[in-house]
Amino acid sequence: MDSASANHSMPASARGQTLVLVADDDAGIRLVLRHRLEAAGYEVEETADSQSTLQALISNHYDVALVDIMMPGSGGLEVFSKARSEGTRTLIIVSTAASTMNNAVEAMKRGAHDY
Repeated sequence: MDSASANHSMPASARGQTLVLVADDDAGIRLVLRHRLEAAGYEVEETADSQSTLQALISNHYDVALVDIMMPGSGGLEVFSKARSEGTRTLIIVSTAASTMNNAVEAMKRGAHDY
């Protein structure tokens, strides 16, 4: 395991910097979020589809994940369920252009912390 991978398996207090996952299929949204978060002092990683997002959540210790509900693959809702079933404790915040009350309720049921 390289030092970067080992570092991401540690909690934020041990790393000294908050690690954020930005998961969205829109590269422009990822770019804007990355720039804003890094300017605020956060360490940022990105994914662009459901499969890579799920793998990242399972493999790394993120302090928070900003996840688009409408990504290629199984979608954000399925990612929440699978990540929680794998024991992921990352705080997940849903971001989406397709905002509905049903999506919000379902996301919270599946493990999102905010919508």
